[in-house]
Amino acid sequence: MSEVARAAIVESAPLPRRAFRVLAELERMCGDTVERLAPYAASSHITKFAGLEA
Repeated sequence: MSEVARAAIVESAPLPRRAFRVLAELERMCGDTVERLAPYAASSHITKFAGLEA
């Protein structure tokens, strides 16, 4: 795994609570999908994203 050489913190406008909750839920759903796809891809010897899409 590579190391991060530089990082930047960027100020942004305040996010409404409802929008934050929607984004947090979306992140959770995507994380669940990745957690299910990774073992499937490994066991099926799929090495490219196009293979997962199929």
